[in-house]
Amino acid sequence: MATAVGVGTPPPDEPLFESLDVKQDYERVLEFSSSRATPIDWAAVSIFSWGGMHMENARRILGERSKGWLSVCENIRDGKLNRVEAYRAFQELRRKRNGQSRLPGVGPAYWTKLIHFLMPRDRPEIPPGYILDQWAGASINMICKRDVVRINRHSVWLWKSRIQRAELKHSAVVSELTSADEYEEFCRQIEGVASHLRCSTEEVDCAFMSGKRGPWRDYLRTNYLASHG
Repeated sequence: MATAVGVGTPPPDEPLFESLDVKQDYERVLEFSSSRATPIDWAAVSIFSWGGMHMENARRILGERSKGWLSVCENIRDGKLNRVEAYRAFQELRRKRNGQSRLPGVGPAYWTKLIHFLMPRDRPEIPPGYILDQWAGASINMICKRDVVRINRHSVWLWKSRIQRAELKHSAVVSELTSADEYEEFCRQIEGVASHLRCSTEEVDCAFMSGKRGPWRDYLRTNYLASHG
């Protein structure tokens, strides 16, 4: 990895964006990003890389270092914000002022990744936040049989040339109107599932998100997204 830079220095576009192309494993990203020895912008890049952020969105957010979001990241890593406060801070930055967002290209799925990886693990009085993407959110909503978090669902007919017929495709995204209190309930539900299954919360959250064509995602597409489309 190229020499890292501190917050506030001019963005070294090439080294930063090159690192976005490196798919890193969960434990490595957690160790790297939570370490106070890691410059906070590099910590954020490693998290975005792990999440597979689109390059255009990465350029937008990394070009906005002066807009306050890295200070929120620092405060999260220093244990100054709990998960609700962190979520609320990012949501406020995301809201547009004078037609512009101070958190461009980053919605709940990515700002909760920042919360999850940056929260200190050596502070038991501050429980970690969990990643709220469309799959984790849909999973919790389906398990609880109610809308714990707000999911925007979409359905569109697409022509499939391979099979020469149209198919109805269902997709979803976490609504930016999902509140900090709803995020807290989502986190508590993750903890409840982990307790019931006798596994770690990280295992539950990652299991909900993983596997593009896995059986759980297929089940969600059929039984949650399709029924709410």
